[in-house]
Amino acid sequence: MIISMKKIIRMILILFIISFIFTQVNGIPQQQGNLSNPDLNQAIDEYNNLINDYPNNLDLNYNLGNLYYYQNNLDSAQVQYQKSLYNEDDVQKSKSLFNLGNTAYRQGNVEESLAFYKQALKLNPSDTDIKQNFEFAFKELEKQKQNQEDNKEKQDEDTEDQQQDKSDNTSQETESQDSQEQEKESDDKEKSDDQQSQESDSDQEKEQQAQSENNENNEESDGSEQKKSEAMTDEEQMDRKEAEAILDAYRSNENNILKRKYKTKSRIKIEKDW
Repeated sequence: MIISMKKIIRMILILFIISFIFTQVNGIPQQQGNLSNPDLNQAIDEYNNLINDYPNNLDLNYNLGNLYYYQNNLDSAQVQYQKSLYNEDDVQKSKSLFNLGNTAYRQGNVEESLAFYKQALKLNPSDTDIKQNFEFAFKELEKQKQNQEDNKEKQDEDTEDQQQDKSDNTSQETESQDSQEQEKESDDKEKSDDQQSQESDSDQEKEQQAQSENNENNEESDGSEQKKSEAMTDEEQMDRKEAEAILDAYRSNENNILKRKYKTKSRIKIEKDW
């Protein structure tokens, strides 16, 4: 297919615009250039038109990928670089792999970028840029792994500390609960002892009261008996006096009887009937 002169000139102008827009900082290329957004958008539109006209020209896909990369449209850049990998030229393919590595790195996929750099080195082992980015990505990946290990260790330590704190809290709660139970048992025992002491005191008071009542009853009984005894003594004395009086009277009568003379009447003769 014959390309018109107008299109050739347009492609040359676009290539001139995007030439040297990448430079390497810390081994990873960043955007650099004087393209304004309208110019960049116009260049992207022109390249899409050229790709539609010349779909087999894979260099167009590679260059369009660079424009998207410069625009920070990394997903679209990755798509164009993937399409350019069908190029039969190993050197050009290594460049596409190299830029895929750069795109993956900027997307935060360091391990994926390292894999692209590795493939690019196999196709073009003498390329110093590929070597430099490969080494840089390798160190970054090792650093990430180390950070992950450190974070995991810290997380494990935090988890262990949390478990220890939880265990300590549980132990403290258990001790507190045991202490509360002991205090409750002690309080219950004190209450029980107090109650028993009160009951004992009450029993003693009852016994003392009963003993006092018994003593009072005994005293009353003794007094009653004593009074009874005194009353009986009085009665006995009265009976004795009465008896003595009667006896004295009797004796007086006896003396009177003794002084009297009784005359004997003549016997009455009993006649027999026979």
